Amino acid sequence: MNKKCVLLYISVMMSLLYQNSTALEHLNIPVGIQMQANSDLQWGLTAGLSSDLILKGHPYFTVSYTSNRIGARFPYEVKQDNYLFTLGWMFRPGKLIDPFINIDVGLAHFDSEFEEFKLLKTNSPILDLRFGLEGALLRKAIHPWCNFGISFITSSTVYPLVMAAGVNYDISKGLLR
Repeated sequence: MNKKCVLLYISVMMSLLYQNSTALEHLNIPVGIQMQANSDLQWGLTAGLSSDLILKGHPYFTVSYTSNRIGARFPYEVKQDNYLFTLGWMFRPGKLIDPFINIDVGLAHFDSEFEEFKLLKTNSPILDLRFGLEGALLRKAIHPWCNFGISFITSSTVYPLVMAAGVNYDISKGLLR
């Protein structure tokens, strides 16, 4: 993903915040937990940002960290950490059920105590396309979601399908209301 596009998006959002005294009411800052299933089960944290002032809240971006370290059964099992940056589009922002599409760009990092795995690469790029649904509950502060998609560049060539589910709490709704 182009760094200039990301910086431009952040700059526009910040300038809107400073220009409009009620802009904070339009800011959405979801934070939450997620579970991802690819070649194994991974758990992680996610945080996002969107604004109703930019294209009526349709675009959003998130950063996520997922790992299989919690569920690793054996010390020699390969541990995987994913660092993802997500750009997405909400089709019905603010509605009870909102379909979305997103693209994940990131990095997978591997390590293991097993000697044979030391010969393999320890990092791999990630590029996913996902489709999903998000709900809005309890005055639009709680957002359960699920998605599925395909990995074009993946850390697991055996399992290119990706599924994830999670729940986010929009801290801007909780702090400002």
